[in-house]
Amino acid sequence: MDTQVARNPVDVIVRKIRRFPQETRRYIINAALLDLDRDLLKPNGPDRYAILKSIAEKATGHILTDSRSRENTEVRMLIASQMRSEGFTLEEIGLWMDKDHSTVTHYCTLLEDAMQYPKMFAELLTKRKTFLKELQEYDKRHL
Repeated sequence: MDTQVARNPVDVIVRKIRRFPQETRRYIINAALLDLDRDLLKPNGPDRYAILKSIAEKATGHILTDSRSRENTEVRMLIASQMRSEGFTLEEIGLWMDKDHSTVTHYCTLLEDAMQYPKMFAELLTKRKTFLKELQEYDKRHL
């Protein structure tokens, strides 16, 4: 047994997988590397959520709170829809928004429905257009 205390998370993982057969270790390491590659391809989730939140608040003129008001729902719809289009999973978005994944699905569906009826939802679609324009400007400056 190795009595030395692990100093970093990698040491802990290496110690834990030593007990598995060689093929299993290879599988675990490959799976971890694939997860790492996938995470590196996406912008940092919590940071991206904060960026999208501030841009959505600016575009809609409404500060996001815990309230279930229409204005709050519209801000959440814009954020959820954009994060979904950037490749985040429903579960990830739900964690950052402190909502269930089914609520995130509902937000995305509501926005898609609104786009099918532009006359009824003209105000929301104007906010969405402003949001996307501001997001594009932000990404040009910072990416």
